[in-house]
Amino acid sequence: MTMNDYMVEIILPKMFTPDFVELIPRQIHKVNELMLARKLTSYSLSADRSKVWVTVLAKSRFEAESIIAGFPIISFVNYTIHELAFHNALSLSFPQPSMN
Repeated sequence: MTMNDYMVEIILPKMFTPDFVELIPRQIHKVNELMLARKLTSYSLSADRSKVWVTVLAKSRFEAESIIAGFPIISFVNYTIHELAFHNALSLSFPQPSMN
């Protein structure tokens, strides 16, 4: 089955309560885990900290939604999912060192 790109726009709470702030380390860990698994291809926070944009690589919209539903902060936010026709990104991975 073909993988599709989905752009997820997450609206963060206007006020960051202590309960929300407490979840941020878990959120960062989850995002890093999903990036390493190549399920997320980008994760960006707006300068005013009101929105997050996430690019998800998934087989279906349902799968993309289930990935986002696993975010620790999910009960504090609203989001919309948009299927993308394409998503171009610069890969910043480092080459493997040569052992010679």
